[in-house]
Amino acid sequence: MGRRENPRKISYPIIIVYRLLAEFLLGIELRPKTKVGPGLSIYHGFGLVVNDHCEFGSRVKLRNGVTIGNREEGGLVPKIGDDVEIGAGAIILGDISIGDRARIGAGAVVLRSVPSGVTVVGNPARPVSGNKVSISNASTGSNEGTNE
Repeated sequence: MGRRENPRKISYPIIIVYRLLAEFLLGIELRPKTKVGPGLSIYHGFGLVVNDHCEFGSRVKLRNGVTIGNREEGGLVPKIGDDVEIGAGAIILGDISIGDRARIGAGAVVLRSVPSGVTVVGNPARPVSGNKVSISNASTGSNEGTNE
């Protein structure tokens, strides 16, 4: 069985057709290597860009203009939990996780992990509802901003 990182040569025509349809006609950059759980919904997906190493849980909802990826070339990418909703124009970058049932507001810039059940908005993203928790930097473990 082939590895995801190195697709078999026989799959190249399928990948080319997919990229022509999805990226150039629909404006959705959701690469074949992206790990997607069942029930992914894309609403008005034009301008959607997702790094090919991202992982999505089940029933994730994405809106137009969302960008999910790494902070520097070759860097690690976010992991998105189950039942997450991501608003239009949101940007989620780096080695972070978005917990189950979290909500990312439209236009939010998320550079730190978001716990389960928390709604974040703004630039930088800050919690506005959900559990009384802080958003922490996954790489340093420091806490910034609390939901009060």
